[in-house]
Amino acid sequence: MHQNMDIDASTIGNHELYDNEVINHIADHVYPKMNKTYLSGNARYKDDTKKLSDLWVVKAVEGVGNVLIVGFLYNFKGHGTDCVVDDVEATLNDNKYAGIIAKTNPVLIIGVLHSPPEEQETKTIQEKLAALTDNLVPIILLCGHDHKQHSDITTTKGVFESKCFFEMLSDIEFDLNPANSLTNSQFQLPISSSGVHILNPTRSANSLDRSFVISNLAVKPLETSVSAFQQRANIKPAAWETEKGKQIREATDAKAKELGLSSPLGCAPQTYYGLFKMPLETKKNVSLYTLYVNEIYPKMNPFPNPKKKDADKKTSLPSVVYIMNSASIRSHLYKGEIYRDDIYSVEPFTNNFAAIRDISLADMRKLITYEATTGASNGIKNVTQKSCWKKCISTKEMGDSL
Repeated sequence: MHQNMDIDASTIGNHELYDNEVINHIADHVYPKMNKTYLSGNARYKDDTKKLSDLWVVKAVEGVGNVLIVGFLYNFKGHGTDCVVDDVEATLNDNKYAGIIAKTNPVLIIGVLHSPPEEQETKTIQEKLAALTDNLVPIILLCGHDHKQHSDITTTKGVFESKCFFEMLSDIEFDLNPANSLTNSQFQLPISSSGVHILNPTRSANSLDRSFVISNLAVKPLETSVSAFQQRANIKPAAWETEKGKQIREATDAKAKELGLSSPLGCAPQTYYGLFKMPLETKKNVSLYTLYVNEIYPKMNPFPNPKKKDADKKTSLPSVVYIMNSASIRSHLYKGEIYRDDIYSVEPFTNNFAAIRDISLADMRKLITYEATTGASNGIKNVTQKSCWKKCISTKEMGDSL
């Protein structure tokens, strides 16, 4: 499909790099067939015996000039031992990027990034590329990773990121005009309903001599059905049905039957949204997390206390704090009948519940504020920002232990 759709560039994401078997499969079977369109400047094989990707690709556009396309992965640390992910900033400080820019003299640089628009790595890539081109070359960064839809457009720069699982694909169209052909007002990127992470050159005497400028940006959503992919790739449905594809489908159908995925479990009175995909216009009471905190957790009883009874003679609970990885939820829970398949869609990972007794409040504070030495900056320390935790640690009834 990739080859038939005539894709010029793609990049490596973190999920390709967790497992050594997958890493080696990419090096042995995927990369050789990608025809130098699989790009990453900082994700590489552990040694020189294999390659996972190319650093960049240069496309010559007739009548315009060279377009330099680079790829990057955020500073991912949880990968398997058969690959290395170098620091983004250190990678861009290498002379090879200055060298390819000097050699090709691009009129436009495009970055295909597995890095969210607001992350420091993305900002570093934009700043470093701008510095290497003396701020004379427009830069477009196509970002992804955190499953959000972004729309943050100003007159000089913009951000666009698709959601997850092919929910939203788009054509991004724009004009590339010589800087010296534009007026002051045209020199700025027009405001749009959606955009890409764009840096246009700053208007100056030098930029007017050599730069192109992005203008007239338009984002056109695409249908994401299989038939639309077939039409886009100019592939007849019969040709789409490969023998390997049939085997995969038969295997997944058999596994679905074995797991009982079509078994009904209950009914949801409304749609509850996962954090990654929460519509901006929704209210808090339609969040899956709110459902957990307000409805599910209070009904759980991990620590029966036989020594203390409440007014109804029922077993009461000591103070309990629930810690949950927000990234474990990957889909909405939709209104209507709930099937076992829906539960796998919402939480596809092997998530375990651990109940731990007799932790002192002092130790709990240390745990909550702990930042993993592996470099993860979005760990459980974020719980300190949640009002429920602040409320919990200020409860007089809790005393000095949880």
